[in-house]
Amino acid sequence: MKVLFGGSFDMFHSGHVKVINKAKTYGDYLVVMIVNDARLRYKKHPALPIYSEEERLAVISNLKAVDEAIVIHDSPEVNIALKGLRTIRPDIYVRTSEVNPQTFEEEIKLCQELGIKMVIIDREIGKGFRSSSSIIKYILDNFTKEEADKLISANNK
Repeated sequence: MKVLFGGSFDMFHSGHVKVINKAKTYGDYLVVMIVNDARLRYKKHPALPIYSEEERLAVISNLKAVDEAIVIHDSPEVNIALKGLRTIRPDIYVRTSEVNPQTFEEEIKLCQELGIKMVIIDREIGKGFRSSSSIIKYILDNFTKEEADKLISANNK
């Protein structure tokens, strides 16, 4: 069974590993689609991504659970899940519950049209850093600009 799962995967962390490994349990071939840089800037913030789509692709491609990783390219306004579903035609589409709630109905409808089973999983929250946003918040809350500059300059020597 071919499984499709997607995300941004910027500032890769253990929460990403857990959801990717969970997605893999639904089939024997896991395709992970990665949000392109333009979509990430459009959807989340103009200063993103921290890691380019090529760097994120390299990380995701080298995970044990991942059989194939692809970057979905389209205009930033387009929901990549819809394009990924049409392109990959998986047997199962795994989606986390909190991502793109405004496009959820479109994804359900397309999965029904294409005969794709949709599985919704929840991210593990409340323990450590389970999102890139929480990592960014931690840094902003705990480091002054001077402290951050000092750490950065020490690492660039």
